[in-house]
Amino acid sequence: MKYTISAAAAFGMESVVKQELKNMGIAYAAAFDGRVEFQGGANEVARSNVFLRAADRIYIKLDAFPCPDFDTLFEKVKAVPWGDIIAKDGAVQADVKCVQSKLFSEPACQSIVKKAVIERLKQKYKTDRFAETGASVRIDVVIRKDNAVLSVDTSGAPLHKRGYRELTGKAPVKETLAAGLILLSRWDGQYFLDPFCGSGTFPIEAAMIARNIAPGGSRPFAFEQIQGFKEAFKAAREEAADSVKQFDGTISGFDIDRDALGLCRAHAQKAGVEKFVHFQQSDMRTLNIKTPKGFIVTNPPYGERLGSQHETVKLYQDFYKLYKGLDGWKCFVLCAHPEFQKHFARADRVRKIYNGGLECGFYQYGVSRT
Repeated sequence: MKYTISAAAAFGMESVVKQELKNMGIAYAAAFDGRVEFQGGANEVARSNVFLRAADRIYIKLDAFPCPDFDTLFEKVKAVPWGDIIAKDGAVQADVKCVQSKLFSEPACQSIVKKAVIERLKQKYKTDRFAETGASVRIDVVIRKDNAVLSVDTSGAPLHKRGYRELTGKAPVKETLAAGLILLSRWDGQYFLDPFCGSGTFPIEAAMIARNIAPGGSRPFAFEQIQGFKEAFKAAREEAADSVKQFDGTISGFDIDRDALGLCRAHAQKAGVEKFVHFQQSDMRTLNIKTPKGFIVTNPPYGERLGSQHETVKLYQDFYKLYKGLDGWKCFVLCAHPEFQKHFARADRVRKIYNGGLECGFYQYGVSRT
């Protein structure tokens, strides 16, 4: 059976996910508004969950329809054969987003969506009672200008939850965003350096990319126990296990915080890359890098994370001194500070990226200005 599948991603990461899909053999994909849409069956659902690095969730689109009122919403949702997806003891979660529509109360819409699903399940299972003690199924509805898109989430927990980062340091970057930025930098296996590594996400994701470790190879998914998808997820996991390769390059993470380095090493071990990443406590200002070529990919502290504007400016100025001394290196910086370029240097390229709800610049140095 063929589905319309969509991969949700951070705004600014759509092109990265689209390229990932192309590399997986899915040539046609349309990117728009934090989603990348493509066609496929159970195998594509499973493989996109297991292998995509920069996507946040994988959805199957079930319907799209004009939605001017609550009655239409109820009847359209109820029309879906939910018993093919949700078990008799399954839990139902409804997430609704309303944008410029007559139906503007998201809580009311969520209640209607869940009620419609339960009514259809009553017909399927011939019962009026649902314990909802089993696996949870997340239903997603976006109502924009009185037009609704109804989807079901196949991932379960968001895809940034790889399983290795149970503990986090201050202001962490999601694993999916970190991986997407590394892919965006076109890192080619040269020396990889993060001088502000925090809980280690950038170096660990770089090591997983270098070793071709599938980000979802060892975590559960919402749809892997649903009939028609079990074998597809099993095959995707086997493909992932067979795809891992060796890596003999250098990946380093430095941070001034000793406690952060403890998190880094614990996370690297859980991710299976502890032998491929070097973490060390060090102030960025004292680093002495001799390698002639390499990549810096990092998310430096800013504003409230430092405590004063003066400290922020001084840090960026000193960071630029480090980079200026690394002739032949490329540098990629995710930063929310609005005057980062003023205190570091004018970037060759800048890409707008959203880290959660925070607007950031992804500043690129040592690359073509085209």
